[in-house]
Amino acid sequence: MKNASQHSWTLQPGALTLADLRAAWAGHFPIALAPEAAAPIAASNELVKTIVAKGDPAYGINTGFGILAKAHIPNDQLEQLQRNLILSHAVGTGELIADPVVRLILLTKIGSLARGYSGVRPLIIDTLIAMYNAGIMPAIPCQGSVGASGDLAPLAHMTLAMLGVGPVRVDGRIMDAAAALDAAGIQPVSLAAKEGLALINGTRYRPRWPCTACSWPNAWWKRQWSPAPCRSTLHAAAMRPSTRASTPCAASRARSPLPPSTANWWRAARSALRTWSATSACRTPTACAASRR
Repeated sequence: MKNASQHSWTLQPGALTLADLRAAWAGHFPIALAPEAAAPIAASNELVKTIVAKGDPAYGINTGFGILAKAHIPNDQLEQLQRNLILSHAVGTGELIADPVVRLILLTKIGSLARGYSGVRPLIIDTLIAMYNAGIMPAIPCQGSVGASGDLAPLAHMTLAMLGVGPVRVDGRIMDAAAALDAAGIQPVSLAAKEGLALINGTRYRPRWPCTACSWPNAWWKRQWSPAPCRSTLHAAAMRPSTRASTPCAASRARSPLPPSTANWWRAARSALRTWSATSACRTPTACAASRR
């Protein structure tokens, strides 16, 4: 983001940095979209409109989904199709994720859609930005994504709030989405062709762990990481030659003191993951066979 300050950020699509994500996790400041983003957004939306007007089947625009991909949907039912897609996928469960993480999800979704590849109307992005700025945090359960075509269930819960359906959290208080939008002067949206699909496709939920971890890398490392599994004596005692051959280098790197820089932190984390994979992934014949494939 350019011109980031304590008061506002100008979001440049495709240019979010780790520092931006850290700042968004740490605090809430209003954002605005860079003016040059308007043209690509409008152009991609015009393309969707052209496809709809032409009438030829195009997946996710005027067809069903999955096994219904060949079912053509009449133009007068396209809004209902997209709404039904969101309602049917908003089936998450568990505790609600914290507001700092919801901010990361909203921010990265705004940045993704604003690149102009998704075909959504400017209204969709403007509504997400208005919700972000008003501190309206969609109530997103922590469980539900299976990582198929994206984080479908969590992002469906995010989209529900835009429709004025279900709960949201404002200043830590749970309230009805329609009431929260009304209080902020935001109109609920009706989804046009492809917009529901664009909102729930993508992996804006799964990266919450590395993004959140990078917000406090040293503290996270100290709380979560133990070098004990990387002791050379443990690896020397391994009965599997492949383990003894593959782990000493990774183990020695993982035992090294954690450098302060994020880049080195990631290198140390990758080393730890390699060590874990070598020592833990092949404990059953099935796992070993899968790893060889």
